[in-house]
Amino acid sequence: MENKEPQQNMADVSAKKAASAREMRKIAQWLKTVHFRRALFGVSQKDVWKKIGELNDMYTRAIVAERARYDAMLEQMREQYLSAVEEENAGDGQAKE
Repeated sequence: MENKEPQQNMADVSAKKAASAREMRKIAQWLKTVHFRRALFGVSQKDVWKKIGELNDMYTRAIVAERARYDAMLEQMREQYLSAVEEENAGDGQAKE
């Protein structure tokens, strides 16, 4: 059962990494296709602010996805550390006997 947990954590980290990358691709695609409404002298200020809000929302989702990925990686490293400490302690106990 110990083998399954690290594999599950690796899959979790991989899934979160994919989600983070997906959000960044969405932003890149949006930036390539964004258009502003024309106004008498340039572009519509209202439309520009609306697009800035959309972009901000997209970056917020990307940051949330990235934070989830980092949290999963930290949890994975913590579990690996605790497992290594437990193995070391178990080895020390056997060596003393």
